[in-house]
Amino acid sequence: MLKGMHSAYDGQALGCDLFRLEPANEIEAFLYIGTGEFHPKQLLMLEKKPVFVFNPESSKFYELDKAEVATIERKRKAAYAKFLSSDKIGVLVSVKPGQLELERALKLREKYKDKLFFFFVADTFDFGSLLNFPFIECFVNTACPRIGYDEAENLEKPIVNLQDILDIL
Repeated sequence: MLKGMHSAYDGQALGCDLFRLEPANEIEAFLYIGTGEFHPKQLLMLEKKPVFVFNPESSKFYELDKAEVATIERKRKAAYAKFLSSDKIGVLVSVKPGQLELERALKLREKYKDKLFFFFVADTFDFGSLLNFPFIECFVNTACPRIGYDEAENLEKPIVNLQDILDIL
């Protein structure tokens, strides 16, 4: 088993941690205890095994819907395709501890020399203010991966996670 950067125990997922469990082939299903669906959806996307969720605040227990995760995968791939076809890219870089990925973000300029990159550095992003940059065709998120999935609905432009770009490469 692996533990995340912010976790105290093997298999524990906290904050912005995303990681593959090893050896996942010995695991038949996952039980996520917590609020929200970011981490369980990531488990389902990465491990392709049943994920059960218990929300201690609502006392609800359910199996995560695989169709919803398939929708996230389609949106993720569409955002990546838009990144590839865009010339002007906005890169969101967080200065929060554990999220600062400026060094990796700067490597995008080396890999994609045909694109013009604009770097937005902040502690917290106001996604409404990103509308003030209408020339940006696509955003790359280097902060919490949840932004690329949850906040993508709140932006008029596609947003792709840096890790998704690196995974596909």
